[in-house]
Amino acid sequence: MIRALFLDLDGTLVGAENRVSARVRRALDRARGVGCEIVLCTGRSRVSTEPVAEQIGFQGYAIMSNGAVVMHLGNREVLCTNRLPIPTALWYVRALMEAGCAPQVYEDTLVGSRILYHPGYPVEIHNRERQRPWPELAETLPYEPICISSFGAEALLRPVAERLQQDPLPGTLVEQAGTHAVWCLEIHHHQSGKCNGLQRVAERLGVRREEVMAVGDHINDLSMVRFAGLGVAMGNALPEVQAAADWVTATQAQDGVALAIERFVLSG
Repeated sequence: MIRALFLDLDGTLVGAENRVSARVRRALDRARGVGCEIVLCTGRSRVSTEPVAEQIGFQGYAIMSNGAVVMHLGNREVLCTNRLPIPTALWYVRALMEAGCAPQVYEDTLVGSRILYHPGYPVEIHNRERQRPWPELAETLPYEPICISSFGAEALLRPVAERLQQDPLPGTLVEQAGTHAVWCLEIHHHQSGKCNGLQRVAERLGVRREEVMAVGDHINDLSMVRFAGLGVAMGNALPEVQAAADWVTATQAQDGVALAIERFVLSG
């Protein structure tokens, strides 16, 4: 019996239009109706997670910022917030700049929502209220960040990420993620990661590993797909995610999440 369903967002629950399909919404409603807990698991911050949660009437636990923030979106219970020490964050900022990457430094979204970038390393602006230039980015920061991210082409970021993963600073986690259009390199506190978040929430819910289904598509989903009693990869997932999964569903555009729920949660 699947008692908890851990769902990635981008490339899994939503696509480029950021919309949850009608079939997936119905499947999620039916899953909740039979007592299955839904948990959102994403690299997004709370600010960008909540619009998706609202589409499905979701008020449960969410693993956000790739496990750096785990909280209940309804009652605001916080299970963890893992921040990077400022000296550690500055080391990674400089390392990314030296590699030709444009770092963005994220504030803990429970107390603020600033995203700082260096004006000499321009980034794509999605939200002018949140993204702010910070000329001293390599020398000082006004807060301990929840994560450091850089977005761009896989050809640039993947080799940089792999070099940093070979010799990370103590107490840090270097991850790769992305969407349909862009690659992402992220640095977090070592106690972050989607799998760590999954285990925290599962323990809070009293759910055993074998009662968990996790669904994802990208490298940052690998740990939870491997850990879950039933790991599901999307049809559009990266080859390494599909290889690690117990089952491969249809693509996001083909309502792969709904198909997985219908097969493994509702079939009994």
